[in-house]
Order: sequence, then C-alpha cells, then structure tokens
Amino acid sequence: AEKAVVKLCYSPSSKEDRPWRKTKDDISKDKQCKTPTKATVDFSDGSVTMKLSDEQPKGLYFARVFAKDADGTEISYGQTTDMIKVRRYDSLKTGIPAAATVCSIIGVSTLIVYFAV
Repeated sequence: AEKAVVKLCYSPSSKEDRPWRKTKDDISKDKQCKTPTKATVDFSDGSVTMKLSDEQPKGLYFARVFAKDADGTEISYGQTTDMIKVRRYDSLKTGIPAAATVCSIIGVSTLIVYFAV
C-alpha cells in the first residue's frame, strides 16, 4: 500500500433510528463511514494518529482504514474493534447562533416599534 485513508464509522448504537446511516455490503455505498479524517498512518508499526474536525458529530464510532495503491485504488481495508466516543456540547459553528441572535433581536425590536407607534 502506498497510502491510507482513515474514516470514522458510526457504531451500531449510533445508527439506531437513523436510516441515512445504513450499512451496505458494497463499501463504496456504505453510509456509515462517510467522514474521512485527517490521519497519519505509520506503516512500520500500524499505528494511526487522528485529528478530529470541530464539526464531527457526537456519537460512538469505530475507525476503518482503507489502503490504497499508487493509482489511488482501494486495495484493502481493516477496522478497529475499539470504539471512539466523540462528545460535543454543541457542534454548530459560532456564526449560526450569532445570526439567530441577531434575527431575534431585530424581530423583537420590530414588534416593539410596531406596537409603540
């Protein structure tokens, strides 16, 4: 293998009642492993170091590593048996709550001006 791609896959408990995270036998259509991570794979000892995005949803995951050849074709994959728990207080970017706050202030101000006049 020339390089590897690491994806986080939803655990069975994180897929309950979420049909958009279906497991499929065809790996290219498997929706439980949609998120590639920024990971480095050390081929000498098989260790993987991952940095999770701030936008990674909370849940329970396992890692699946896809080995690729020089052409970028997936030649094999393996996965962990240990679970990775991601805890997030709020996975929204700061711009969304700020915009909602501004819109709320404008709405309340408009109502006050409307009824005061």
